[in-house]
Amino acid sequence: MSRSVELVPMTEWMVRERLSQPTFEQPVSVVGRSVLVHFGTEWPGVAVGLFPRFLMMLQAGEDLDTHLVVHVDSAEAVGMIGVVDVDLDAGVVEIGYGINPSAWGCGFATEAVRQTVQMLSERPEVATVLASTGVDNPASGRVLSKNEFRQTGPGWSEDDGDVINWSLSLR
Repeated sequence: MSRSVELVPMTEWMVRERLSQPTFEQPVSVVGRSVLVHFGTEWPGVAVGLFPRFLMMLQAGEDLDTHLVVHVDSAEAVGMIGVVDVDLDAGVVEIGYGINPSAWGCGFATEAVRQTVQMLSERPEVATVLASTGVDNPASGRVLSKNEFRQTGPGWSEDDGDVINWSLSLR
């Protein structure tokens, strides 16, 4: 199956570059070959506020469990997706994602969520994947619905305000 996007683990270099400049390029392995990926000014959107914490985590040797979303054909960084919360005692992880506004409606988020769910399903300690979407963001809800997530009810997030909570059982 041909993929429209490839997930590439976030690196300390990517985080440092974004914190120091609005646009840059970096060679990364995409579909088994080295490709010069362009990181434009839209990337990573509001998530850039997390980058100082990401940098500290990476410098401490921690795994971010966060991936760059690369559009394969254009070699453009079009978003990010990753695990934002973990409760492995309960077998639960929560994912979060964002796609550059110029890439909305192209199926990139749907494919990135599908690939992330596939990776998480290969981890035996993960039984359930959670996500939440802003009530004013029905497109993000459609992304989750296409990936077989089910609504579990309303909620509230400090970052997004009123949200809809979603769940996907892997086992």
